[in-house]
Amino acid sequence: MTLSAGARLGPYEILAPLGAGGMGEVYRARDGKLHREVAIKVLPASVAEDPERLARFEREAQVLASLNHPHIAAIYGLEESGGVSALVLELVPGETLAERIAAGPIPVDEALAIARQIADALEAAHERGIVHRDLKPANVKLTPEGKVKVLDFGLAKALVRDASSPEITSSPTMTARATQAGVILGTAAFMSPEQARGKAVDKRADIWAFGVVLFEMLTGKRCFEGETVSDTLAAVLTREPDWSALPAAAPASVRRVLKRCLERDPKRRLHDAADVRIELEETPEVPATASPPATRGAWPVILAALAAAAIAGVVAWSLASKRAPAAGPVVTKLARITRGAGRSEWPSWSPDGSLLAYAADRSGNFEIYVRRGDGGQDVEISNDPAQDVQPAFSPDGNAVAFVSTRSSKSGLVRIGGTYGQNGRTYGGDLWAVPALGGAVRRLASDANFPTWRPDGKGILYVSGSEVRRSIMEVPSDGGAPRAVLPSEASTWEINRIACSPDGRWISLETQPEGILLMPATGGKPHALITGFGHAWDPSSHRLYFIVRDPQGGSRIQFVEVSSTGQAVGNAPSTVSLMTTEVLEFAITRDGLRIAVPELEASRNLTRLPLAPGGGAPAGPEEPLTSGRVTDSYPSVSPDGRRVALVSDTFGHKEVEVLDVESRHRERLQLPGEDVAQAATVWMPDGRQLLISRSGEGSRSSTWIVALDGSRAEQLFAWSGLGAFAMGPSSDGKRVVHSDTVNGVQQIFVFNLDTRKAIQLTDTPGAKFDSVFSPDGRSIAITGTKDGVVQLFSMPAAGGPMRQLTTGYERMRHPFFSPDGKWIYIQPSHRNIFRVPTEGGPLQQVTHFPEAGLFLEEPTISPDGRYLYYCRENGGSSLWLMTLEDRGRHP
Repeated sequence: MTLSAGARLGPYEILAPLGAGGMGEVYRARDGKLHREVAIKVLPASVAEDPERLARFEREAQVLASLNHPHIAAIYGLEESGGVSALVLELVPGETLAERIAAGPIPVDEALAIARQIADALEAAHERGIVHRDLKPANVKLTPEGKVKVLDFGLAKALVRDASSPEITSSPTMTARATQAGVILGTAAFMSPEQARGKAVDKRADIWAFGVVLFEMLTGKRCFEGETVSDTLAAVLTREPDWSALPAAAPASVRRVLKRCLERDPKRRLHDAADVRIELEETPEVPATASPPATRGAWPVILAALAAAAIAGVVAWSLASKRAPAAGPVVTKLARITRGAGRSEWPSWSPDGSLLAYAADRSGNFEIYVRRGDGGQDVEISNDPAQDVQPAFSPDGNAVAFVSTRSSKSGLVRIGGTYGQNGRTYGGDLWAVPALGGAVRRLASDANFPTWRPDGKGILYVSGSEVRRSIMEVPSDGGAPRAVLPSEASTWEINRIACSPDGRWISLETQPEGILLMPATGGKPHALITGFGHAWDPSSHRLYFIVRDPQGGSRIQFVEVSSTGQAVGNAPSTVSLMTTEVLEFAITRDGLRIAVPELEASRNLTRLPLAPGGGAPAGPEEPLTSGRVTDSYPSVSPDGRRVALVSDTFGHKEVEVLDVESRHRERLQLPGEDVAQAATVWMPDGRQLLISRSGEGSRSSTWIVALDGSRAEQLFAWSGLGAFAMGPSSDGKRVVHSDTVNGVQQIFVFNLDTRKAIQLTDTPGAKFDSVFSPDGRSIAITGTKDGVVQLFSMPAAGGPMRQLTTGYERMRHPFFSPDGKWIYIQPSHRNIFRVPTEGGPLQQVTHFPEAGLFLEEPTISPDGRYLYYCRENGGSSLWLMTLEDRGRHP
């Protein structure tokens, strides 16, 4: 039976559907007595209409309700009203483990943390004689606090027609949803062999299912799979798991537990969940690892562990020992070095490998930090309100050279610029500081990417304010710089340089040729290999570098270098594959450890509380989503409880609705094909969304879609991107948008009653964003004047446009305050300002630092209490790869 929002079931008010499963429809509801939200699971008719089964179900539910455990979702009661029987359950926010696994393998340490909590839940239930019987990732929730909650404990037994029946069809999935093959396969894949054979089951069936779940967490793929139910069951009964699919970082103890959980003979299988839990708890802590998700935007941890977002959005690594040749270095261990906010980049090892220097922007500016290679406290050694980047240890380990903007004559470090494959442009002066801090010394101006001569007497650097074409050298104790490679002798843009440890070669990372070698004493460079972000190993016979992987991400590779400076062999060898962007790395002198900064760019929905009047923040930002996703175009529902947004959590852009309190997200099913872009705006009734979709040709259109699926209607088609910036009037009868006329974007108002559009403007200069005022009498518009985008307003019925701002190069994303007195605007990607509706000076509302921040599509809640926006978190963390070299250098 389907319930609609607003319906009542005893004291419970139905709020929204949550989904459907083998045990019935599930709804979000509010408890009118205890004033809490719950989950209502309506029992299928086969149970509710059978008095004997219903009575037995009540008895089972009473036993299940006795379970009181932090990792088991609670059963509050059984409610019967108006012919509807339903379980009242704890409402658990977050995503299911199945959704988490859809992103690909879970990092080993994170998977084990989840597995320990599942085992703890099984142990508590088994002690009370309760067997789950349907344990699978879809029945495990990951809460925003990082806790695991196992759902539907024991309901498989409660729902079968005869509690003693051994038939495999007694699975609730198979009885209630027998027509949905995908769902059936999902349950069959987790059945124990005795369950698949139709035999009676006990707690050892849960141990088997636990092993299957842990295998899937670690590998990202099904342990047993087939095209049909029969094929899947046959795999369960006959096929060995693909043990080679387990990540290299999985400890031997975990592999042992898995094999004992997945013994087909239940007599040889681990008998107790307590044994599983103890084995896992005694497993030593594993460095954070993961395997690559299928796509850049594939489902990460969206809601699970907001407090542990650094782990939730962990780097996606594949320790590619199987890809590396037998006679070369392979990664044997991976550990995270830094976990702080912001970016940690440009690692540099001391000669003995005991210290690691790097730059991090923890305070808004980049500073140089030094820490022990095996852990410990970071020490800030540059300590100046400037941008300090690109540290490089001296050969004796006593000093660190770096580039800084302090007293720079060559301009600021330009963070966020691009060049070549390296992705960033910098410029500053060359400085040196003692390795553990002290007085700094300025050595040269107009410098980039310093590297020391092996004898420590000179420091090489790339020079050139606009185009970096020359290599300079300055004595490390001070003096006049000299040209090693004069700019007139170079036809390349030089992005990075390094000296071979034996002092014979200078390697140049150039655009567009790749990596070149030149004699250290000077001479003509020659091509070596295509790549970037390179570093020498201690022998000087092997050069490591980064290449873009054809499937996405990056690879660290190496090439053997002959005594004449030529690449040896037909192709370079791969050390490790990263599915995210990596720009540089550093290798220790013994060649067995690599420090790598991994970029963790994401754009997450965030809200900021506002002080009364809306002119300033009233508290810190609150992230509403997390993980490596790109959220965009948020719109707050009229009641302020939900946010519609566009996100690529499943690898492509889709419209989702987020419950602000619970963080639960639901995808909105849209008609037609997937499209490249989308944008959302709530209609005033709070039950429908206005959605613009951009694709190819005629697929660019604006729709009105009901959240309950009862309506999905295309209102109009459009060209270009104009209709993205749109908004309905407060009465819901008009939509303002822009569209292209004779090559110029103009403003239109579409009438939902007549289905006709009226063009309001026909003037030079493109018009981009447009939105109605709360009273519907005026429209705020951003458009160009004299080549500069400014904010304008005009009457909603048509009339002259009035310019409200001047002096800014780019006005974007206007929106009105709820009282209509202010128009908020973004003059850049970073901070939000506001201007009186009738005109006047701009007031700055937010004061974020310029470095490392990017805000998109800000909007305001209907009560004016919060700003909502999508915050780009361009963070990066340092990771340590430990290598085992299985070959010898030539």
